[in-house]
Amino acid sequence: MNQTDQTVLVYSGDQPDDYSTTLQPHSSQKLATADFLWDDVVVLRDEQGNVLFRQKLTWGDLKAQKFRFVITEDMLSPTPSAGL
Repeated sequence: MNQTDQTVLVYSGDQPDDYSTTLQPHSSQKLATADFLWDDVVVLRDEQGNVLFRQKLTWGDLKAQKFRFVITEDMLSPTPSAGL
């Protein structure tokens, strides 16, 4: 769920060619586990590919969060970094 005013690209790995989905502001999307292969890291990028947020997240973490990942304004870097 994207609770921000910004479009974000959600990646399940560090590489720009890893699986991603685009979340528009104030929208949510359900991802099936078959569609979203878990790599233990979530990377949020802006539409230019700059990294806004990166966090290791285990399957146990996801399970504890009832498989919900909520993106908030506090998570997004005020000064995005170019790529990784």
